[in-house]
Amino acid sequence: MPSVCHLVSFCRLGRDPGHNRCQAIFLRTSQRAPGRSWSVLNVRARHQHDEGHDLLKADAEALRILRDAGITSPPVDVYRLARDLGATILKDDLDPEVSGLLYRRPESTVIAVNRDHAETRRRFTVAHELGHLRLHDGRPLIVDHVVRARINLRDHQSSLATNREEIEANGFAATLLMPPDFVHDQIHTVLEKGLGEHATIEALARKFGVSFQAMEIRLTNLGLRAVV
Repeated sequence: MPSVCHLVSFCRLGRDPGHNRCQAIFLRTSQRAPGRSWSVLNVRARHQHDEGHDLLKADAEALRILRDAGITSPPVDVYRLARDLGATILKDDLDPEVSGLLYRRPESTVIAVNRDHAETRRRFTVAHELGHLRLHDGRPLIVDHVVRARINLRDHQSSLATNREEIEANGFAATLLMPPDFVHDQIHTVLEKGLGEHATIEALARKFGVSFQAMEIRLTNLGLRAVV
């Protein structure tokens, strides 16, 4: 299996006024069925009309993939889903500021993740890149920078294509790894243990195979943060 270095010679961070951008410098060619999960879609519909992105589509595509794969409980095997969708996963030595990349050609698709990142981050990165794969056509190489270029949903640059795509890919990843029905089911089980706020979020994060921060954001977006 070729290293990602066979695909990308190196990457650097280019800083434009107002936003961050990761540039590929050199490229060498060589369920329960989630039918009840409409609450999150309704929330999306209320907030996306003035943002220029399509989170409804992202959510619906993620739920469709889970349904087709017969996945009905967490943790979601995102590596299996990637293989089912025709992608090869590589863990490679990437720049510390690069969480992952998606390289696609007609005959192959490669998702690379940073081997030095935590497994929870790698899982989210794979899900994020699958979002690009399923939602965004046109670019053969997409490189994702850690946090600063990937999480800033209220930035004034959100109408730009790259930021729009990052928002959609993040929404797809969150729904793929933490589907609304799954979260609702698990939160009731965990709350019965009386663990306290922080421990409850930690327990949910472990169950879903995501970071504490990702789970906390997801609970907030689903309107469940207040009940924890």
